[in-house]
Amino acid sequence: MNVRLENMASIATFDPMSWRVIPCGLYLVFLLFCEVLLAEEKALDASAESNVEILWRGCQLCHSTIEMQRGPMIEGLPQWYLHQQLEKFSTGIRGKLSENKSEWLMGSAIKQFGDSEDWPRLAAYIANLPALKPLRTVRGNHEKGKALYAMCASCHGPMAKGNQVLGAPPLNVQEDWYLREQLMKYRSSMRGYHPQDLGGATMRAVASSLTNEQIKNIVFYLFSLQKPPKGRVPSKGQSHSRD
Repeated sequence: MNVRLENMASIATFDPMSWRVIPCGLYLVFLLFCEVLLAEEKALDASAESNVEILWRGCQLCHSTIEMQRGPMIEGLPQWYLHQQLEKFSTGIRGKLSENKSEWLMGSAIKQFGDSEDWPRLAAYIANLPALKPLRTVRGNHEKGKALYAMCASCHGPMAKGNQVLGAPPLNVQEDWYLREQLMKYRSSMRGYHPQDLGGATMRAVASSLTNEQIKNIVFYLFSLQKPPKGRVPSKGQSHSRD
């Protein structure tokens, strides 16, 4: 009986304010936990950014303006297109034909640089770089090139700005020697040969009937559509003339 009375007395005199210590303590622990998570997320983001910069430096072994025999300048190309091409090389849709030496080298090199999880970040990083101003290296006839380009405009647009929905890249930001080289490779089936490369198959069909002179005229006209975007800077090296 006395024990019950003592218990009842303790309940009657209980101060509910003392129980607020527990939720306050839990709240502080929660805040500390969130702070730790944010710190880890920032560290991961910094690590990912650093990793992308390292990957880009590796890309510049070929994609720079220092060497005469080099890969194309890719700074400023749209993210979707860069990501698409990285995926094609990493899955073997491009880069498996040894006769196409530049693509074969790219297909071999991509195995050394990260994995598919890195491609979206790498593509975004390159797309945000200031595009370099290309030098004209291909000569042709402007009016003839303009007439021929009409068949290309349905996909790439009248100003060659590209169309993501159709998977057609912009042509007004790419180097003329590279565009000429790729049209010739499509014509000879050295590019666009993989059954899963539907866009490449379309380009093969378009390029199959073009002569060397017609290809030069198209590329010469495309160079006239180049409108240096904001932030574009002159290249430090020169492309090798392929005429």
